[in-house]
Amino acid sequence: MEAFLHTVVPPTVILIELLGVVIIIIGVGKAVYHLFQNQFNFRNEDLIIEIASALSLSLEFILAAEILMTLVVSDMQQLLLLGVLLILRIIITFVLHWELNHIEENQRREREREAL
Repeated sequence: MEAFLHTVVPPTVILIELLGVVIIIIGVGKAVYHLFQNQFNFRNEDLIIEIASALSLSLEFILAAEILMTLVVSDMQQLLLLGVLLILRIIITFVLHWELNHIEENQRREREREAL
């Protein structure tokens, strides 16, 4: 079973991480497109939501890859490093989710005010 994991997990991790990178590239590309469309209005919340959503989704993929890597860690130093990376990425994910929820809540309130 261990030989199977050492054979399957590393290429799977690479594939999942590549998916995360592709999501970041597409998200940044869309954000840059919207930035040009809005004449470099950096306060546009749709732009912030676009890039934060892409980063959040890509971090989920990268976290999944890191969790898979715990299956094939060979020594305690690698496990410690992997644990620290996981904690940092989880913190970043929570911050991005918080920011997205905050922006979406503000947009909802604005729509409610406009409806009145």
